[in-house]
Amino acid sequence: MTGFRMISATRMLCALAASLFLSSVAYAQLKTFHNVPYAHAERFCPPVPAEGWDRTADYSARGPQCPQTETGNSMFLAGTLEPDENCLVMSINTPSMEGKLPVVVFIHGGSHHHGSGEWEVYDASGLARDEGIVTVSISFRHGVFGYLYDESREKTSLGYEDQVAALRWIKRNIADFGGDPDNVTVTGQSAGAQDVVYLINHLEEKLFRRAIVFSAPFLLNQSEAKAAKNASKYLKILGKDPLEATADEIVAAEKSFKEQVGGGAMAFSPYGMEEYGKEIKCGVEDVVVTWQAHDGSMFVMDFKDKELKDFGTSGDMSLTSIVTNLVFRNGAAKFTRRLRKQGINALEYKFTWCPPDANWKAAHGLEIAFLYGSKEQILGYGLAGGVTPDLYDEICGGFRRTVADFARTGVWNCTLGEVR
Repeated sequence: MTGFRMISATRMLCALAASLFLSSVAYAQLKTFHNVPYAHAERFCPPVPAEGWDRTADYSARGPQCPQTETGNSMFLAGTLEPDENCLVMSINTPSMEGKLPVVVFIHGGSHHHGSGEWEVYDASGLARDEGIVTVSISFRHGVFGYLYDESREKTSLGYEDQVAALRWIKRNIADFGGDPDNVTVTGQSAGAQDVVYLINHLEEKLFRRAIVFSAPFLLNQSEAKAAKNASKYLKILGKDPLEATADEIVAAEKSFKEQVGGGAMAFSPYGMEEYGKEIKCGVEDVVVTWQAHDGSMFVMDFKDKELKDFGTSGDMSLTSIVTNLVFRNGAAKFTRRLRKQGINALEYKFTWCPPDANWKAAHGLEIAFLYGSKEQILGYGLAGGVTPDLYDEICGGFRRTVADFARTGVWNCTLGEVR
């Protein structure tokens, strides 16, 4: 923990008091608002902010997802909604429309080419209800729609621009939902964590106070030159002006690009993160940077010359360790050090807890399965093998309390791993 600014006893006591108080409060009147527009945008154009929100509208139905290719990995929790390019929406959960409650914002993962904040697997109503905080899950453009490079356009990382627009909307409007605009914690997992790192790197306005980075693939940063090269190859496959193509044609060409060219699922993603953490101007105060002990396990299973049931349980974790260290761990340590040098209260955390019968051990995405979604989704989920209803309640309850306490006070007190 060298270089980590120790949390004061006062903040620790505040966190404990808040937890004890909230444990006695029942938030039976939780209100949920789905499909709340925060901006709109024409294809390949920057987002245009929405002015406030319509208090008379019906927000009971979930919104659309950005048109997208399939996940490609059946082990990840996923969802399906109607695709629509007009997908700049968010879901908000609040236990009270009055007051100034902490706000936790979630940016979903999905290799920058699939996912939606409207998916049920990312439902944050349980976190809001159990912990008495306001939660926001945002949707944005990704894949070709969000990250097709074009040197003629001033802004080409449109998914990032969408996220900034969402955070600005939250700053202006979250008080209407009982949230404190000056106490926002932005969180993200996998590609969403990479987005959080990008926000910390590039923002020059204070739109959030705290941040949690869950397993960002630091090694998989794309240069501008690589983004341009991928765009050129993609356009040849598409074979027409992308402004004139249908959404289905764009998605089909993206799928063909991955099959013909390769380059991984991160071929269309933000670029310019090579020097992450060098100079922070976003005003963030507290940051937790986490990684899973076996983040790499699912990504190397095809390379294992053995039965799936033996993977990760035979003691041969060398390939998993290599991927975990190169892609996730090393960058997490480097980013944390750079934040600390700039006076930011930064902490690196390694999740080590493993489900009883999970072949992939402490795998990529496991933590999010206990923070969002529902018990029904998790029981029987491959990454959570052997998890019983009682064990789910124990892990889920403790982890949600950890995240909520961090949002309230900046204290990270998690029992599922170790501080690095």
